[in-house]
Amino acid sequence: MTYFDYGTIEHRQATGTASKLIEGAGITITFWQIVQTIAILLVIVEAFQYNRMLKEKTLEHPNGQKPNVTTLAVFSMLGLGLSLVTFPQMIQKAQEMRIVNG
Repeated sequence: MTYFDYGTIEHRQATGTASKLIEGAGITITFWQIVQTIAILLVIVEAFQYNRMLKEKTLEHPNGQKPNVTTLAVFSMLGLGLSLVTFPQMIQKAQEMRIVNG
């Protein structure tokens, strides 16, 4: 019996548990990678919409609201946290595929 490290390409190939959603040119994209990328985009879009909404209120009323620094910091932390989790995984997977495919 051959043992592999859990989650490696060899382990997935041996057990047939690779959850491939899109495969082309040697790069496999899984469902959860797409979900993580969409989550990052949603946080960025919501931050821009929040900022734009407050700017529109400021134009309508001279004493309108300015963007709250704490709220913008929360948006930034969410986007940065999701990015730090998602992008290194994708980069590592691309490098592994490049090594395997030669």
